[in-house]
Amino acid sequence: RGTSFRFASTRANGQPALGLYRRRNGDVHRFGQVQVLTLTETGIAQIDGFHVSGLYAQFGLPAVLAD
Repeated sequence: RGTSFRFASTRANGQPALGLYRRRNGDVHRFGQVQVLTLTETGIAQIDGFHVSGLYAQFGLPAVLAD
């Protein structure tokens, strides 16, 4: 309730990845985690989430997404 999410694409070790951003109660969308996707011929096989403060910088992502 009062929360929305946005994603920004990136890559991790050659795999597709997403930066996950969360907005709470009208604040800006702030970085929360990187999700790395493992793909197979039939689709997404696995999603690994990494919750590390400041990890966005290592992936070239911003700390906050502009609306």
